[in-house]
Amino acid sequence: MVSEEGRGEGDVITSNFARVSPDSEPLHRTKARGAGWRRAVGELCVSMAFQTYLAVAIGGAIGAVARFGVIRSLTAWHGGEPVWSVLAINVLGSFGLGMAVTVLEDRQSPLAAFLLVGCLGAFTTFSTFALDAVTLYKERGSTLAGLYVGLSVGLAIAGFLLGHQLLRWGRP
Repeated sequence: MVSEEGRGEGDVITSNFARVSPDSEPLHRTKARGAGWRRAVGELCVSMAFQTYLAVAIGGAIGAVARFGVIRSLTAWHGGEPVWSVLAINVLGSFGLGMAVTVLEDRQSPLAAFLLVGCLGAFTTFSTFALDAVTLYKERGSTLAGLYVGLSVGLAIAGFLLGHQLLRWGRP
């Protein structure tokens, strides 16, 4: 940490790493103790973990906006209940996930995270439910897959009803 002695008028202590003076050189050119933080931040920004989180965030934003737009458009087009548009979203999302899983060789890559978790995950969570059910069926058999499907749907509905009732409790 930079000590208080030697601190100039108007200097700003930015952290435990460096002292920056308003009239000093840009921080990346300084030789101040700890100025290597910039390199550490740069390494973090290009790390696979950061790229993956960023890919999920960007994909999630795209998927959520696409979901909102498709539901509104389909509901306006058919003039019915939005629930049918959500059904279409779930089918489209599951179809897209099926295609993406088939063509992506590396499911751990930032691209896979962008498409599978980000875009399609925000577009519809039902698509990942379908993938999990099929994976369980292929790897562990129909009994466990059926149990997963039944519990997922049943407990999700029960959770919704419980949350709804808890907030309505004591209200007329």
